[in-house]
Amino acid sequence: MLQRGVETANRKERIMNTSASTYLTNFDSETKLRLPSIEDIEFSTLISIGRRVYSIGGTKDTKTLEAVPNCYFATVYSNEEIGEFEKTTPLPEGLVFSSCAVIDDEIYVFGGVRDNDDISDLIYKSKILYSGNLTTWEVVGKLPTPICDAAVVCVKNRVFLIGGVVGKGAINVSNKVHYTDIGKEDTFKWVESSTLPFSITQAKAVIIEESVCLIGGKIRFKETDNELDFPEIDESGVSDLIFKIPVTKDKLLDTDKLETVGSLPEPLVPNEVRYSFDKLWVSGVWDGHNLYYRTYSANICKDNWR
Repeated sequence: MLQRGVETANRKERIMNTSASTYLTNFDSETKLRLPSIEDIEFSTLISIGRRVYSIGGTKDTKTLEAVPNCYFATVYSNEEIGEFEKTTPLPEGLVFSSCAVIDDEIYVFGGVRDNDDISDLIYKSKILYSGNLTTWEVVGKLPTPICDAAVVCVKNRVFLIGGVVGKGAINVSNKVHYTDIGKEDTFKWVESSTLPFSITQAKAVIIEESVCLIGGKIRFKETDNELDFPEIDESGVSDLIFKIPVTKDKLLDTDKLETVGSLPEPLVPNEVRYSFDKLWVSGVWDGHNLYYRTYSANICKDNWR
């Protein structure tokens, strides 16, 4: 047991080492963008497609977390300011803490928590019209297990689910990576491809130069077979770490080569991340204590990232 504790401590120290990064510049801590009011909805899932941002689901009551099906979209201007949100086609049911991905011109919604605290295993899909509106949502498949708060990232037509809270009833934070290939017929055959050296939830992921960038969220390191322990990041367990996971030629995540490549200006549960014009944008809504909207940005050193 002592040896296991030493190994865990060494793993924490190696992973959480955030010395000066050669992968990205320091984040601009002065960028504080306004998120327009979305009818008092909080904890919606934000996802950017081109110069638009979509808000999916959420709740109007942060105490009960009663989920709503509302969906909205807004224009993102050249200065990164966000315009007013317009209502579009709602989900078939209320969902909060769902995960989203975009493939071609379609939005996929994975899991989430229903308004009766039940975790969903359904996958919804809607097509984005030229006007920005969404078509009627349809159920197109199921997840390998009920899941919420997973990080989602796409490598071409392959979708990866990273971590998240899984299962019905008991709350279990996952360290697993699942993937499925999405074809024209929306057939979902999930494969458990690898595991992380820690469990993670409420993080966000984005592709940068043939690697997955995993940002913020809550991290747990496995101490024993029956115990999960938050690292000493801050008392809420929210992380400021940024990880890089290489993508292999076979389009798999090489979690054995995971490394820490930088840190956010503060521990954050990001609501949305984007990579555009060699810049990483991270929009945070929760630091473990306060709910707010703030956007940070950093330049990516592409030559070092490859």
